[in-house]
Amino acid sequence: MDNGRVDGEVVPPLQFVKVELLPSPDAIRLPLPAESESLHPSNIINGSEATSSRKRKMLKSDAWNHFDIIDVKKDDGTLEPKAQCKYCGKHLSCQYASGTSHLNRHYDRCLSKITPNTRLGQVTCTPPEELVVDFTYDHTRACRELARLIVLFELSFSMGEDPHFQAMTQSFNSQAQPVSRFTIRDIVIESFEEERSKLHSLLQSIPGKICLTSAFWKTEEGDGYLCITAHFVDRDWKLKSRIISFPRVDYPHTEFAVYEAIYNSILGWNLNGKVFTLTLDDRNSIDVTRRLKESLFTNDNSLPKQLFHVSCSTYIVNIIVQGGLNEIHHSLENIRTSIRHIRTSKVNLRKFRELCEISGTTFRNLASDICIPYLWNTTYLMLDAAIPYQRTFELFFYDSILEFVPTTTDWKNAMVARDLLKVFYEASKSFSGLNYVSSSEFCHQLSNICLVLSKYENDPSCEGIVGSMKSKLKEYWTEISPVVELAACMDPRYKVTFLEVCLEVIFGDEETHGFGGMVEKIKKTLKQVFNEYTQKKGGTLLKEPFNSNEEKQVGGVLAYIFSKEEDPTFAIYAKRREASSQRCESELERYLAQSSVDLDINKPLDVLDWWKAQEGNYPLLSAMARDLLTVPVSSVPLELAFDSSERLINQCRSYISPKLLEASVCLRDWYKAQEGSQHAKLSELEDLMSEKEF
Repeated sequence: MDNGRVDGEVVPPLQFVKVELLPSPDAIRLPLPAESESLHPSNIINGSEATSSRKRKMLKSDAWNHFDIIDVKKDDGTLEPKAQCKYCGKHLSCQYASGTSHLNRHYDRCLSKITPNTRLGQVTCTPPEELVVDFTYDHTRACRELARLIVLFELSFSMGEDPHFQAMTQSFNSQAQPVSRFTIRDIVIESFEEERSKLHSLLQSIPGKICLTSAFWKTEEGDGYLCITAHFVDRDWKLKSRIISFPRVDYPHTEFAVYEAIYNSILGWNLNGKVFTLTLDDRNSIDVTRRLKESLFTNDNSLPKQLFHVSCSTYIVNIIVQGGLNEIHHSLENIRTSIRHIRTSKVNLRKFRELCEISGTTFRNLASDICIPYLWNTTYLMLDAAIPYQRTFELFFYDSILEFVPTTTDWKNAMVARDLLKVFYEASKSFSGLNYVSSSEFCHQLSNICLVLSKYENDPSCEGIVGSMKSKLKEYWTEISPVVELAACMDPRYKVTFLEVCLEVIFGDEETHGFGGMVEKIKKTLKQVFNEYTQKKGGTLLKEPFNSNEEKQVGGVLAYIFSKEEDPTFAIYAKRREASSQRCESELERYLAQSSVDLDINKPLDVLDWWKAQEGNYPLLSAMARDLLTVPVSSVPLELAFDSSERLINQCRSYISPKLLEASVCLRDWYKAQEGSQHAKLSELEDLMSEKEF
């Protein structure tokens, strides 16, 4: 080709075209029957039909900017309106009762996977000159980025040697070169040392204490590991967490091996003197914490020693819930099997929808739980979705001879289980929040659990599930760690008064308000902790002779005038001023005397932000609140809170050396912390269960 000519022929200039893709056969728009035409959602959107306020509100949603309403042919030949995503083409329900929340959730997920110019049915070509950039292939950078990718997604270290991966990378850039597993290994170790040094400097510079949690992991081959995580509040008053150690520990674990791993980690990170609490599950907690207290605290009666140990609340909740669900296992299995029977057949699902219309029930969705006995949160979501259709289930299985048809007793057990699981579900979400304060909410959530259990304790038909849960609760929560009670007092919405209400529900009036009762002990401990913080800061504060700016100026003048000889008048004034300052209320007394911040469920309060704003008014008390509110009441993140099984290490990581495994696990957590994606969102599982189309 030369100047637009090939063999003497003129070649037309390159043009960019818009390619229209044909819709799928099922999505072809067909004319509607006359009687249903006015009721079609597209007509309502265009304003041809008077709608109720609820319908108008739904159709005004921003979601309709990203979906087209089309007619899809069903199996029986009839047409059903569907909302078609403009970006990926997926068909979702557009019934009025379905609302638009599921459309918005789909759009948010779809948006992250598409380019700005992508739209269903068209391909926009960009002129080549806009794509021309000055690029030089950097193999060193490519290796580091590949190592980061492998660490983040827990892929095989030999991924860079895989021929399929090489073919993909060379399709992007012909200069791309293979990367050996040994190169990836060296980069991971080097990156681990670099990031570890940065984290060490950060932990040493934070103003408050550090709280530790530990969780047990194992490989498929039976090798055990201990995941040790540090929780702290940075200088911006943001709650952070970082995995600091992942040492190998013999499995099954012994108390001494766990103690040794945690203590070596504290020494290795130079955290001796900065550790405030340790959150452990009850498998090894008693002996481990006893040994650590002896190693970290010299004074046997010291207050920090009394506050050191915190039991893992998520571990206890899982034991309580599993014990209760085992009592109604047969009822749950009948409902679970009946849901699967309906879901696995389009004919059954169509019949179920028709019966919903007959019984006057709006069909939304039937969710089936994940068939793993440990993930009890999906059991709660399943029951919550199925119970409103009890009448429809009875019509569907009328005169059925199937053995798994739910009985009236099964539905009664399901309703009780749903109410109980709901409060445990909310409590577990609150306990397992590793990026927000959980310690101040502990007593509140435990009080809610006790109230729901007491609601059913006098019902003979609920004796099995309620009795099992109450016995487990008394076994594990006969005592509450004082550190979470103190943390509740540091929540400006709760303080001591709200804590009293919670303790009355949990332990009763006598034990709460009696002589030497819990409230009296809490107030005494609260003053002791505040006095310790006052003494620690006292050396600095005593250097300032006066509290107010005006007194500082007067003191400076008097010190200048009487620097050579003692003045008797000044001595009298100094004594009187000291007596006056002692009569003034302390920061703790002023804080407790003030009215509590109003509770607003719709606008949850960021407790750390509140104390950050009050740091000038309560310099000592804010430091104390920061440490108490840092304490986590769970040793596992939210995405693992409902799984009481043993944590298994990814198969790609099971065969590497302990040193490389520790580097991979820690780096993955640190990279995710940098990206702000450290903890997965539980809502993803809920959305998948509620949005699935059949």
